[in-house]
Amino acid sequence: MFNPRDHLIKVKGGQEYLPVSARLVWFRDERPEWSIETEPHLIDLDKRVAVFRSTVRDEQGRVIATATKMETGSDFGDFLEKAETGSVGRALAMCGFGTQFAPELLEGERLVDSPPPNANNSIDLAVLRSHLRGLGIGKLQFAEFKAAALARGYTGSAIYQSVLACQSNEEYVALERTVANGLSTARRDMEESQS
Repeated sequence: MFNPRDHLIKVKGGQEYLPVSARLVWFRDERPEWSIETEPHLIDLDKRVAVFRSTVRDEQGRVIATATKMETGSDFGDFLEKAETGSVGRALAMCGFGTQFAPELLEGERLVDSPPPNANNSIDLAVLRSHLRGLGIGKLQFAEFKAAALARGYTGSAIYQSVLACQSNEEYVALERTVANGLSTARRDMEESQS
């Protein structure tokens, strides 16, 4: 039986951390019939930015968790791999594999319902603008969507990550509809799987 405590390492600030590789071993040990799918949602080699999304599915193919992770080349030379690995680690933590040892999920001073620090980060906004253009979404349409999402309690970070996860105009319109209806992604996925 896998014991996560045997695989903990200390990270900055003395926090205990369970590396993604150990989370994967634990996951495979307890849920060998489940799967993890990864997909790039945004790769911009010119701006050196990558966003990956990971999905954990049970043996019937139902979505158990999804997570995204963005990395930049200014932070890591291997930013593509870091983004993919980070999205896997976050998805596994959302399934309970190492959640208590995942400092990336701790809020600390960055409360999830507060605006992101340095919201005017030129790389993030440039990537978002480029992505919106690629989806055929205008500034006014996005501004209206963002205002509605904020009014429903979504955070700026969640809005940006959700938009970056959209690969088509249809997915963006579905996201707008979801926010307008006040449904969370998890609730929507659960309702779709029951029908």
